[in-house]
Amino acid sequence: MTDIRKRFAVLAFLVLGMAGCGGGGGGSQPAEDETTAQTEPAPAETASQDAASEAPVGENTVAAESVKFEPTALTVPAGTTVTWENRETLPVGHTVTSGTPGSPSGLFDLELPQGGSVEFTFAEAGTFPFYCDIHRQMTGEITVQ
Repeated sequence: MTDIRKRFAVLAFLVLGMAGCGGGGGGSQPAEDETTAQTEPAPAETASQDAASEAPVGENTVAAESVKFEPTALTVPAGTTVTWENRETLPVGHTVTSGTPGSPSGLFDLELPQGGSVEFTFAEAGTFPFYCDIHRQMTGEITVQ
């Protein structure tokens, strides 16, 4: 009976998470010379993956965990590559989309699968908001000096 309850709880979490998603994906793909986006396949669950999800966020790294970005604001010098890591414990994918929910800027729209990471190099100074197009309550901002 406990196993059934756990499965129901996971299913309920996924359904509720998707209910607040909003629209689907379209978005502009960045030019190859503007980004070094990489995705990695989701690794099998291991103790090392659990340890990674508990590790502190590194410099110039934003973690997606508990359906939020952390930190929500990051300041970096121009030319810096920022890494987003999906540290969700459940199999939940995200996007890292430039702009704000409902108003993407088209600078980048990167898939962030569970257990994976993506990168983007910010060449010019400015303020760059970003969000998850799947879970639009997930927002953040990169300030480039």
